[in-house]
Amino acid sequence: MPGAYHTEVLVEGKTDVRVYLLDMNFQNPITKDSSVKIRHEGHHATTANCEPRRDSFTCVFPAGTDLRSGKLVLNSTRARAVGNEAVYELPLKLKKSDTPQTGSPPSHH
Repeated sequence: MPGAYHTEVLVEGKTDVRVYLLDMNFQNPITKDSSVKIRHEGHHATTANCEPRRDSFTCVFPAGTDLRSGKLVLNSTRARAVGNEAVYELPLKLKKSDTPQTGSPPSHH
């Protein structure tokens, strides 16, 4: 949790990730007045190009980036609220919650 909101990262391919910026209840993903910067730190550090979509950001790393290991370092702003840096160890693992989440993307990290 980078601050007054939650982030969720889903690896969607060899070089693609999707980033959701969620409210405190893990709901209401938005991109308006928001931004995402993400880098992969593995054998070499690489930065993804992130584009907003309707409810998330699609981030594409350069060809040859291996998202199976290393870590992702995420800097984000949600609705003008600047978050702290969030670090995700790879491979991503599903963290189970004590309570079921409704209305949110499929898995929480």
